[in-house]
Amino acid sequence: MSKIVLFILDLLKGVFQSLHIDYSQLRAILEIKLMMDKRRKPAAFANQSSKSDANTKYQYWIAIFMYAILGGLVGSLIFAMSNVYWATTIVFAYIMVMTIMTLITDFASVVMDTTDYAILSPRPVDSRTIWMARLIHVVVYVLTLTFSVALLPIVFVGIKYGLGALLLFVVLVILSALFAVFLTNLLYVLLIRFTSEARLKQIIAYVQIGFTMVFVSGYQILPRLIKVEMLQSISLEVVWWQYLVPPFWMGGVMEAFVSRHFETPYIVFTLLAVALPIGIIYLMNSAVSKSFSRKLLEMNDASGDKNETGTTEDRSKKPLSERLSAIFTRHPLEKMGFELTWKITSRDQKFKMRTYPTLGVMIPTIFVFLRGQQLGQSDWQYILILYAMSFAINAFYTNIQFSDDYKATWFYGSVPADPPGYILSGALKAVFIKFILPVYAFLIAAIFWFWGVDALANVILALFNNMLFICIFALISPKRFPFSQAPAEAQQASSIGVALLMMMVSTMIGFAHYGLARFPTGIWIAIAVVGGTVFYFLRLYSQTTWSQIRASGID
Repeated sequence: MSKIVLFILDLLKGVFQSLHIDYSQLRAILEIKLMMDKRRKPAAFANQSSKSDANTKYQYWIAIFMYAILGGLVGSLIFAMSNVYWATTIVFAYIMVMTIMTLITDFASVVMDTTDYAILSPRPVDSRTIWMARLIHVVVYVLTLTFSVALLPIVFVGIKYGLGALLLFVVLVILSALFAVFLTNLLYVLLIRFTSEARLKQIIAYVQIGFTMVFVSGYQILPRLIKVEMLQSISLEVVWWQYLVPPFWMGGVMEAFVSRHFETPYIVFTLLAVALPIGIIYLMNSAVSKSFSRKLLEMNDASGDKNETGTTEDRSKKPLSERLSAIFTRHPLEKMGFELTWKITSRDQKFKMRTYPTLGVMIPTIFVFLRGQQLGQSDWQYILILYAMSFAINAFYTNIQFSDDYKATWFYGSVPADPPGYILSGALKAVFIKFILPVYAFLIAAIFWFWGVDALANVILALFNNMLFICIFALISPKRFPFSQAPAEAQQASSIGVALLMMMVSTMIGFAHYGLARFPTGIWIAIAVVGGTVFYFLRLYSQTTWSQIRASGID
């Protein structure tokens, strides 16, 4: 693909020279950037380990195929809706949102990287040339992504409306991609202006997590909310706010030329769709390029100065992890495992990417099972909600074993830990308190709202049962220190047998709870029994020996 891009670039050599850009430097920089792209994994596979460049290449094309399938599902609205304006507007909205979000999540490290400025700034390379190389690099990536998403919609438009509409749709897809690049760069400029580098990376990381959760949830929820009758009855009337939303511009152009509606609103949409993306390219090249480069370098320098000087004003205040460990742990090694797990899970963005979307899976799961039910009518509804947590518990506990910096955990062997199980039990408590209890508190509030405080006993029993679930899972799983394993071993460590067993245990516990729900006295007796069992299992887990850990493959 890089050869095709460079060939097209050679054809436009005169255009770049007219913009006062050194073309030979531009081509050399872009060639290196495209070469590095082949070694970068798509975000969808960021947590998977590949042992060769060929695997990374295949992952890239698999990601493109996935985008194409999703685009085809949205593009099917072109057949489902008779209204050209709304059908194509929805498709363009999806294309632009996917492009912008993928730029933020998958390409953020490239857009925000200051390495090229650090290398090229001392040399006789104009900042405009560096900016244009970066812009073309992003545009190439965006066009690849955009056309993978738009491929099937383009085919659908050609089938339904003919060749002319197909060519117009392709042009509008390109304009949408250019506009998406502008919006993304504008977002970066604003963030750079008003935030620090560390804060910016944190924002991007949470956008990644939120993006994943939205798509996982939307996969189940949206198809059940959209009715064919509703799509057919959408009004053609143009309202004022549609002039502010770019997908409506593209949809308006399609409506004007396909349905021959050349009224004033559609003429305005056409002017906006054509003029703004082209004007934006000139604006970015002439005005934004220098300020963006300068701000990136200033932010990088400021970050370095901050790292050197540091801040001490908050050191007198005890961190939350230390205050909680003093309450919930009873041994120095358990305290160490608790605080280590708490702090690393706060800083490790890849851990968050692996685990937080699991909470997004719970939402559509509950939605599917409770669909068509009236909340507050039956105890089994909130019991189901409470036991859905068991799947999240499994994911959170499993993923604390893996880290890219696993080699740094050599210190476990140098600590006079006897027994080392206290470190494991401390990590287990940190997972439950930090990740499970907050979500559980939210669920409890919702349950009390719909079912009242009479559900208190069932809520307490479900909480203890979930604690019992994670204790059983920890006891039967291989014993591993927190963050001591390479991510490449994650799939090898996963056992289908253990997963099926835990699913069966969770189901059995849930049914037993539902049976006891008819006997209030039995619920309180079960709370006492399960609470004592959890305490015993935690103590048993804390007595894990070095021989048990070595038997799990840990040296």
